[in-house]
Amino acid sequence: MITQTYRPFSNGTEYDMWYCANCGQCAKHDLEAAPICADDDALLSALFDDGKITQEAAEFIGTTDRPIQDNSLGFCTLNSSCAHFEQRA
Repeated sequence: MITQTYRPFSNGTEYDMWYCANCGQCAKHDLEAAPICADDDALLSALFDDGKITQEAAEFIGTTDRPIQDNSLGFCTLNSSCAHFEQRA
């Protein structure tokens, strides 16, 4: 079975803006350690691979495409705030 993948960002700038506002500000994020959050790990892996995340990762983070719709471009739209964001103390 082939797992459906989606591209949540059209370019690196979009990725960087979302990542800095979410993972970069999250209490679970540490630049010095391996990712401990599934969305941080999925997005970081996508950055260094083909830019795509699995449907499970998109649903974990939160997406406005409910349900995620298959389309020829394979894009999905993540919520502006991650569903698992925890503000740093």
